[in-house]
Amino acid sequence: MEIVLVRHGESDGNANGLCQGHSPGYLTTKGVSQATSLSTTLFSKGDYDGIYCSDLTRVTQTLQASMVTTTSIIDSVIYDSLLREKNAGIFEGKKRELMQNARTKSGLNERLYQPQDGESWQQLQDRVKLFYGKIKEKFDGNSHCRLLVYTSGGIHFK
Repeated sequence: MEIVLVRHGESDGNANGLCQGHSPGYLTTKGVSQATSLSTTLFSKGDYDGIYCSDLTRVTQTLQASMVTTTSIIDSVIYDSLLREKNAGIFEGKKRELMQNARTKSGLNERLYQPQDGESWQQLQDRVKLFYGKIKEKFDGNSHCRLLVYTSGGIHFK
C-alpha cells in the first residue's frame, strides 16, 4: 500500500505563529499557491484508489486548490475527522510559545504533555492508528493500492 501524505498549505495561523489544533484556519495566498503547485506532481503517477481528507477548512482548501486540473474526482473524496491536527485545547488560537512554556513547566516530555481540553502527541498518534486501521481493512489484500491523504503537520504512518 502506497500512501501519499499532503500537509495543508500555509494557513493564517501558521503565518501568525498560532496553535491551530481543531480550529478551521484558512489558507493564506501563499498557502493556496503552495497547494496549486502540487496539482501536476500529485497525479503524475496516475490515479489513486482512495482520497481522504481531514475535515478542517485549511486542509479542504488545500485539497481543492491542488485539484484544479482534476476537479471531477473531488466528489469521491472521503472526509475524516481522525485526520485532524492535534487538539491544542485551551491553547487553540494562541501563540505556540504559550503551550511550549506550559509543557516545559509541567516537566513532561512533548509526547506525553496534554494541554487542558486538548490531546497529547501520543493521543494524536493513537487516533491516526485508528484511521490507518480503517483503510488497511478496506484495502486488505490490495498491496498495490495508492492512497492520497490530506492532513496537517504531525500526522504520519509508521
